[in-house]
Amino acid sequence: SGEIDAIVVNMGEVLKQLGALGAETRSLLKADGPAIDAALKALQRNLESSEELLELLKAKPNRVLWGTPSEAEQEAARRKAQAAREGAARK
Repeated sequence: SGEIDAIVVNMGEVLKQLGALGAETRSLLKADGPAIDAALKALQRNLESSEELLELLKAKPNRVLWGTPSEAEQEAARRKAQAAREGAARK
């Protein structure tokens, strides 16, 4: 449990840093063509999925070991991740 808590804390910080890096990179490299824009969009999708996974793990750390989350758990994680993104965007 302690190790999972440490992973969750570290993953949250990494996700924040990746989000900032993705936004900066997108604005700097947007003029370099559609390939870079597609790669940055894929990075954004991966970041959002990672944020949702983080929310699932915060709610139920045992999901790492057992089972797939229910649709309701996945939707709750999506809402929490979206709220966190919107909160970070306001800052």
